[in-house]
Amino acid sequence: MQRGKNQVLFRYLPEAVIDHTDTGTIAKVCKWNVKKAENINTIVAFEEIKRRVFGNIKNRGFQRDLSKYIFLECSNSILVELFPLTFECRNCKKIYKFRDVQDLIKKTNNFLCSNKECHGKLEQLDLIHYHICGNIEGLRVKSCEQHDQQFILLDRKESDEPSKWIWRCGICKKDLGKVTDQYCSCNIKKNRMNTAPFRKSQVFYPQNFQLINYQTFDNSVLSNEFYHKLNLARFLDLINHDEYNRFGKFTNEDLEFKELEEKIKLLRQKNIPEEYLEEIKSTFSKDSLFSKREVIFDKITKLFGADINNISYSILNYNEIKKSESLNTIGDIIEEAKYSQNPNIYQINKYSDYLNSIGISNAYIINDLPLSYIVYGYTRDTNERDKCIICSFPHHEDYRGLTPIYVNSIETEAIILEFNRKRILQWLLKNNIIKQMPEDDGLDYKSWFLKNINPDNISYFDEISDEFPLIKNVYELIHTISHVLIKSAAPLVGLDKNSLAEIIFPQVPAIVIYSNCAYDFQLGGIHSLFENSVIPWVENSKALVETCLYDPVCMSDKGACLACQFLSEITCSHFNRNLNRSNLIGMKNINNEIIKHGFWEPEILR
Repeated sequence: MQRGKNQVLFRYLPEAVIDHTDTGTIAKVCKWNVKKAENINTIVAFEEIKRRVFGNIKNRGFQRDLSKYIFLECSNSILVELFPLTFECRNCKKIYKFRDVQDLIKKTNNFLCSNKECHGKLEQLDLIHYHICGNIEGLRVKSCEQHDQQFILLDRKESDEPSKWIWRCGICKKDLGKVTDQYCSCNIKKNRMNTAPFRKSQVFYPQNFQLINYQTFDNSVLSNEFYHKLNLARFLDLINHDEYNRFGKFTNEDLEFKELEEKIKLLRQKNIPEEYLEEIKSTFSKDSLFSKREVIFDKITKLFGADINNISYSILNYNEIKKSESLNTIGDIIEEAKYSQNPNIYQINKYSDYLNSIGISNAYIINDLPLSYIVYGYTRDTNERDKCIICSFPHHEDYRGLTPIYVNSIETEAIILEFNRKRILQWLLKNNIIKQMPEDDGLDYKSWFLKNINPDNISYFDEISDEFPLIKNVYELIHTISHVLIKSAAPLVGLDKNSLAEIIFPQVPAIVIYSNCAYDFQLGGIHSLFENSVIPWVENSKALVETCLYDPVCMSDKGACLACQFLSEITCSHFNRNLNRSNLIGMKNINNEIIKHGFWEPEILR
């Protein structure tokens, strides 16, 4: 069975049941033809998987050791097997249950009923049993005590609800019990299986995420506090790019310096004169860069205390994006337009003002964002983290003993949008979410967001808890803006809205909107949007958020629904949770009193 890589990764994963359109049958994906994934930062990917799998979440088949896993990508095709093996004769309605495909071939002639008086065409039933543990089966056909399974019928009771269907003996007409009364053989207490058509979304939830796949991180980096301090210093603009590279070269000297300090302590205990000790230390302090870095590191330590590594980790990828050689700013676009004598230069000069009008302070375009789509497991029955069990994929026969993780890596074009932090804080203050504005300490409020917006408290699969009102409101605000911008960008880019996707950096705060089309070349639609269509993009976004087909019900409920804000699961990084248009346009009660100020209200934006 031939399919595109992206289609395979989202719809044709191992253990998924699919419509096999080539043959008109139903089948279960049993195996991929694979090759080992290259150019994937397995360390960073596995750290993300551990955050999603372990903790209070139940899981099956996962281990904490990276060496037990293999990262694979689909080479050219997938293998499927006929499933379920439960059939019904179109004429006499006799039910057939086969052990395997060989049993089916042996007992039927070209999928025809074996009843001598019938020979009707057998039709595959689409109902299956599935359980939260990951188990999945075709319908278990009941047997009659007198007539075994000679002539079993599925009595649908003139209903479309399987819960009302029963098995019946076609010979003695005896009721054999409900179709849905089935239990899983696992050791979970609540082991009753669900029965539904295989197309129901609850049958298979893939567990996936997008990784910005820079190769610069390894264990030595992720465990190095010096690197994390450098990373934060660069993000806070305490050092420039050149200083970042030069400071990083002192890492080995740091180790030597620590050893030297220990030796000096011992020498001081032996009453060695202090002037000799200072002379020894001066060999390490003469370099002004070294001294400057120590001052900056002290500042970082005072700002973030013991949580430096965790805070730094949350912005590693964002800093790497900003380092890209293909990164262009709005200023670059304006300069390029002037140089090429672009006839639209008057409009292009207004881009910054228009973006500012929706609370965006900086915008960038990148043409080679390295992304990896990673699928590490699946759940059945539910995706709620307090109820589900995340199952790993079955071991691939070519990599026995290793747990497979499936990957598709691309380079794509993207727009990066940084929000005006001060305006977000003013919006929070106006809505009484914070009591006072933090002091502008010269770091442009960056340190406030890093300290207060902890991404570890953002659930991937549930609404953000009300225990974290700051995080919830900031995330909900920028996530809503992201969806509005994606929906209004799609027609301008020339792609379907589901061909665009988002990455949220709430602690920056920033969003990345990128093309998730897996082509070997760039279509250029996003770049064209950034160069030529910023003004209609902003204007369309403002108009789009004002109304919904289902208002006032939508606005008075969650402020987001299928008609206005929702995007596909491939596009949305948070499964359409934490969205609300009232964050942008505000809300009033029936007495016309303001109960929420909108971020896009003129007084906030001013």
